[in-house]
Amino acid sequence: MLDLQSPSPLYAQLKKLLLEKIVEGEYLPGEEFPAEKEIEFKYGVSRITVRRALSDLAAAGYLTRYQGRRTVVANPKITHNLATIGGLGSDLAAQGFTVRSQVLYHERRPAPDSVASMFGVPKGHPVLCERRVIFANEVPLVLGASFHNVAESVEFSNQEVEGGYVLTLLKSKYGVRFRRLERTTEAVVTNSEEAALLGVEPGATLLKVSLKLFGEGAKPVSFVQARYRGDRYQYRQVLDLEP
Repeated sequence: MLDLQSPSPLYAQLKKLLLEKIVEGEYLPGEEFPAEKEIEFKYGVSRITVRRALSDLAAAGYLTRYQGRRTVVANPKITHNLATIGGLGSDLAAQGFTVRSQVLYHERRPAPDSVASMFGVPKGHPVLCERRVIFANEVPLVLGASFHNVAESVEFSNQEVEGGYVLTLLKSKYGVRFRRLERTTEAVVTNSEEAALLGVEPGATLLKVSLKLFGEGAKPVSFVQARYRGDRYQYRQVLDLEP
């Protein structure tokens, strides 16, 4: 319940409480949300407090408000900060989601021809490969594949890979330092395998993000390609511009 003695404003407490109910599935996407008067009576707060909390939730994409004061639970867009590398898990956690990864494989494999050319290695050269599905509140969100041109001595346990991302593991365990990143983003149509893994219909639109990460050399060290569900995801980037 709400704490009248807390330094946190009542509307912020109410917004947090209602968001928890949405995230936990008490109110499902597409369902009608309780009316302002019902929330006002249940929590003993003013109409202004209720409207501020609902407006903030609508602005964040969790609710859709219609004329006539009708409010419906939306499919919220999950936001990822472009300023970070491998920061998806922390971004999801900060938005109230429980994150889980299902690693499909993690092993050394011959690099695909396009990846071998990108790395500047011979065709069939073995590189560290990984593919995983990332879930937010048990909903599949991202299908990712990564390739890393690193020494054969670089290896991770299954437990390490299940609990973290290879990019962050390379930095934390082996001191790999990435100096430059090239990112491209485009809309693509899902095939049947991707659709099955992400729980969408074949032909649904995905957001494909490709990352090339460079160390000191002219060739990339790592290449990551992730396909995000377009109905559940958005990028956020904040730039400080010169006055």
